[in-house]
Amino acid sequence: AVSYYEKALSIDSDNTDVRFALADIYMSKKDYDAALVLYQEIINIDPKSKEAYKKLISIYESKKDYDAIVALRESAKDASVLKLFADYTVSKPQFSKSSGKYGETIELSIDADSDTKIYYSYDSDDPLTRGERYYSPITLDKEGTYEITAVAVDDRGIKSEVASAKYEIEFEAPDAPEIDPDGGTFGAQTDITITVPENCKVYYTWDSSDPSAASTEYTAPIPVPEGNNVLSVIAIDQNTRKCSDIYRSRFEFYMN
Repeated sequence: AVSYYEKALSIDSDNTDVRFALADIYMSKKDYDAALVLYQEIINIDPKSKEAYKKLISIYESKKDYDAIVALRESAKDASVLKLFADYTVSKPQFSKSSGKYGETIELSIDADSDTKIYYSYDSDDPLTRGERYYSPITLDKEGTYEITAVAVDDRGIKSEVASAKYEIEFEAPDAPEIDPDGGTFGAQTDITITVPENCKVYYTWDSSDPSAASTEYTAPIPVPEGNNVLSVIAIDQNTRKCSDIYRSRFEFYMN
């Protein structure tokens, strides 16, 4: 029978029916390698032959050769054929935040199919071999640009496409402190109240110099000193170390 079909192929080299019949003979003899060659020839002739794809998938599945199944899937172009690979496709990981510019620390979660492991990297397009296993949200808490890549892998070793996202972290400066009263001339003892922005500490000077973290920290209302003085105030975010604009105002206080 084999010689008969081989002779038929020598006459009609593109005959897929003959190849199917010959492949069936090899399958019955468990000569899977010979059958593989024929099924591959069939899809080369007819890329929409779902039956040939099914046969190839079945052989590779019996060998647990999932890399071969993935390669076969990647070679398929027809939509109806691609549906045959639904059980051999791992969804690409999803990031909890879109790529973009952020003015604060962000917590980045990565989700994938429940039966997969996720690997990610900050600096590589191959997170599986050069990254690390994902267990919990990633904190991006320093200024700079991050390009995160991630891949999901199931227990068979089938991996998803690599997902990537780019994040630029540039912290916003805190608002300048609010001062009450906002400067002026006083004939009686007056205290200055400063509204401290969230997550900040406030520092001040009275000699017109720029305040810094080394200056006097505001912790309670400040009495206006006698004379003609310039109050300078700055807020420093304790998480990001970003500074507000400097507030300056003149205060004059003379005892009557």
